[in-house]
Parts: sequence; structure tokens; C-alpha cells
Amino acid sequence: MKNVIVMPNFKSQNYVERDFIKNCRQSWLNFCKKYDCNFIEIEDPIISFDAIPPQAQKMWVYDILEYNNVNYDQAALVDYDTYVLPNCPNFFETSDRKFCAVPDNGFGPQINRLVRLFKNAWYPNSPVNWDNYFNSGFFIFNKSHDKLFKECISFYTNNKAEFAKLNKSDDLNDQTIFNFVLHDLGYELKILPRSYNVLDWHCRNFFANYVDEKGREINSVDNIRDCINIFHLTGDYEFRDNASNFLNQIK
Repeated sequence: MKNVIVMPNFKSQNYVERDFIKNCRQSWLNFCKKYDCNFIEIEDPIISFDAIPPQAQKMWVYDILEYNNVNYDQAALVDYDTYVLPNCPNFFETSDRKFCAVPDNGFGPQINRLVRLFKNAWYPNSPVNWDNYFNSGFFIFNKSHDKLFKECISFYTNNKAEFAKLNKSDDLNDQTIFNFVLHDLGYELKILPRSYNVLDWHCRNFFANYVDEKGREINSVDNIRDCINIFHLTGDYEFRDNASNFLNQIK
């Protein structure tokens, strides 16, 4: 059985195929060709975005693979704005067949607010914290994690209204659910190096060229080659388009 890269790209009526989507998809197709993996892009929403936002619909990916009889060994779920660099190693070979993900290096206070909310409302004894809270834009799983996806869906459907009341919003994001349910079920989390999911603001810094106080150059291409396996191109669409077009030139 082959490993598979799964890219949810749920399309609404107003969908626009921007440069960054094309470029990110192609980067994963290149990865699959290099390491003999299959690539699956999921385009059809399971329900309207008014009912369930696209980021939450990622929780149904396992069921979608099962429904379509997709045969695979391990799978990596990747967001449509993740760009894998040509030098990226075959991460499936080092997964130890565990659930693997990368700590979220985004806005720490926002992450901690969500962690505190979930602990206060549902998981008071959870070990989830800022150090081990992972981003769901890239993670590795296999069929032994079926209960994780099922329980995440159950949590989402059963607690959406309560979360909206507590959070003054109905944005019950998928990754916080994945974090807490994973630990609650006792699955082992293997933390991958930060180079496998580089988010803002670190992401943007790697695209800049600098000269330090002694006149020494800090070159963006050298830094990207040395440091990055996967960029997660969050932020405005113009930045994502420009960044992914730039990455296409790096061999």
C-alpha cells in the first residue's frame, strides 16, 4: 500500500483558483512523484459552508477516504496553502506510525485563550498547553486513528452551540478539537520539527533579505534551503501568491 497526501480544497460557488493554490498543489504532486505517494484533492464540501465552515469539514476527511474505499498505509492531511520544498525528506519514514504534527507557532495569546476555554468548559485535566498545541495544517495519521476523527466530529456537533455562547462566536475550529480529543483518547503525539509547518510570522521573515550591522548578507534563498521543509502560507492572498511564485524558483 502506498502513502497518501490528502489536500482538502472545498470549493464554493465563488471559488477562485489563485496562484498559491496551484503552486501548493504542484509542490505536493512533486513530493508524491519523488517518494511514490498518491495525491488526493477533496473538492466537494460535505455540506454548505453556512452549516459547517470549510476548516471544520476537515474533520470528515477520514470518513471521506473510507467512503471512497481509498486504500493507503499512512496519510498526511495538508492544507491547500501548504507548500512543500524540494528538499523535504519523506516524513512518512520517520513517523513511527504515530500521529505526527508540528507545534503551532502562531499568535501565542490567542492559542492560550482557546486552550483555557476548552479546559474550563470540557477538559480540566488535559495536558494540552502552548508547548504541545499543534497546528492542523499538516499532520500524519493512519487507520489506527479512526476513533480520533469520529470523536472530533462528535465533539463538534454536540458542543457547537455551547462554544458559541462561551466564545461569542461559532468558530469552533478543527485544530483545537483535534488537540484535546487526541490526548483525551490516549493517542501518542509525535512532535515534528518546526520546519514542517512554518507559519506567520516566521514564514514572512524567511522571504526577506537582510544586511546586518557588520554588512553581512542574510540571504532568503539560502535560509529557505537550509531551514524549511514545509511553508504554511497563511495571511493575505497577495502574499501567498507572491511567496509561492518565489518558491517555484528554488530548486
